[in-house]
Amino acid sequence: MERLSRFQFVHWLRTGPVAVDPEQPPEVKFNPNHDPKNGQFTYSGEGGSASQPSSVLRTMGLPVESISNPQPTPAEPKAQSAATRRQQRRSTIIMKKLKPIPGYPETGADSWRAADDKVFIDAANKFNSERGLKPGDPKYIDPQLIKAWAMVESGGDKAAFLRDPLQANNPGDWNTDKLRLLGLQKDQPMTPELSAQAALKWLEHKGTRRDKATSPPRWLGLDHAFEQYNGRNKLGKDGVPLKLWYRQQVMKLYSTSKSQR
Repeated sequence: MERLSRFQFVHWLRTGPVAVDPEQPPEVKFNPNHDPKNGQFTYSGEGGSASQPSSVLRTMGLPVESISNPQPTPAEPKAQSAATRRQQRRSTIIMKKLKPIPGYPETGADSWRAADDKVFIDAANKFNSERGLKPGDPKYIDPQLIKAWAMVESGGDKAAFLRDPLQANNPGDWNTDKLRLLGLQKDQPMTPELSAQAALKWLEHKGTRRDKATSPPRWLGLDHAFEQYNGRNKLGKDGVPLKLWYRQQVMKLYSTSKSQR
């Protein structure tokens, strides 16, 4: 507490309030940087220039060097633009069930062939969304195409279809590139979800040509990709290379299933 003068002490005993000692001038705060119009504290220099630290900070004993050249605060990541959201909606297929594939019934004891429909839809949506693909793009994947493809691969084998419908990790087809590109291990237990996602990446790899390290990879189309996915040059019963038959069969089943009501 501030020490009282004799005059103030006597005045306090008589009246109660502490008087201002006329022999001592009142204490005032000194701030050379104030606005002469209203007396408010300002920044040093040009009045209200925010480029200079306030003398108030010095009065309070706070450091002023850190704000002499304030650095801009990093901007928050911008939300997705409306165009990006529209792009994703266009490449996202909203459905729960796919059409049956002709020749592969899905009723009664064969109802298992419809079990992976949502898996194929989710895999196609993920593939298209990650690459910004929309219907009409050369690499765009329709989930109905995945289902037709799965029937050629495992549509006659229930156990295989419910485990690895696209045969993405068939032990007889093992390739070390599957470890490098897909993260798959040989003889790794598979699920339909893992099978569909890995198969699409492998199809993309097979359909892409990389001429030189300095040249950008070129997408050669789904026809080429499906042929290379099978990759068997051996002739079938009709004299057609198996890889060509494979591609034709997938596309045929896809086309007929899309056209049916």
